[in-house]
Amino acid sequence: MSHRMKQNQFTLGIGVSLVLTALMILIIACFAAFTFASADSEMKRSEADRSYCDHYYAAETAATEIITGLSESTIKLPEDKNGKTVCDSSRGSVVISRNENTYTFVVPIDSKQSLAVVARISTSHTEVLQWTVVSQEISRK
Repeated sequence: MSHRMKQNQFTLGIGVSLVLTALMILIIACFAAFTFASADSEMKRSEADRSYCDHYYAAETAATEIITGLSESTIKLPEDKNGKTVCDSSRGSVVISRNENTYTFVVPIDSKQSLAVVARISTSHTEVLQWTVVSQEISRK
């Protein structure tokens, strides 16, 4: 009898260790799946952030080029009766409004946001009064 009891305990010990090993493998597989899902989500978010930064810096560059062109008088476009001028930039057509020596324009960043700029430009001095990211609804008004 004692030999049978030892054999049953040995079989029971192997069964428990197999169950524990399978459980540990299952837990490790779950952690791996969660890690993969989290990494994929973070990668998509990083790509969206990179895309936004690319668009923002392109709009910033276009705005800087417009201000430089206005201050160096290289942008000389005919104004309409409301003091507005349409300027072609790397971000598309930009409407520039002028009130004496203050220029206002909005450069699109993406479909949701734009860069609103107000600059005072004289022959000796250029001063940026506003450099703000605004939503498209605000910039259309």
